[in-house]
Amino acid sequence: MPRNPILIAALFALSGAVSYGLIVVRDEGTYLGGVTFGLLAAWQFVRSAKFGILTVIAADLVWIASERIAILLIADQHWNPYMGMAIAGLTGGAGVAAAAGLVKSIPWSAAAGVVAALPFGWWQQLGSDRPLPWCFVLWQAAVGTTLLVSSSPVRALPDTVPDR
Repeated sequence: MPRNPILIAALFALSGAVSYGLIVVRDEGTYLGGVTFGLLAAWQFVRSAKFGILTVIAADLVWIASERIAILLIADQHWNPYMGMAIAGLTGGAGVAAAAGLVKSIPWSAAAGVVAALPFGWWQQLGSDRPLPWCFVLWQAAVGTTLLVSSSPVRALPDTVPDR
């Protein structure tokens, strides 16, 4: 499993592009947008298949919750679109770290989620029906790379203890 931050950023950016594509192809795709992120997070940070499956499911639920929060807050014209998107980004960033079991990474991932969600606020001010694809690419690359950098590498315990 690679630990190269540039490769991981590229993989999570690709995940963001796929998530965007799922939304554009069909509205039902919004319910699957977090699956690609969850698969990458499970591959990078989770050692057991059972916990990996739970990570994918939890990451997708986080995606759905974050999207609903964003829609709710930007639909209310009293909310600043940047603040609404930042809250959704905070929820998403903290949620995917928790979904992957990276408790120590939650504050860092939440902060990255806030900052990387700000372009969504700009998109919302443009008044376009569809979010800009690079917003998803940027958010997933930033948060995924932050998870990698802020988490300690998982090291498997040896099967046997060598004699000394």
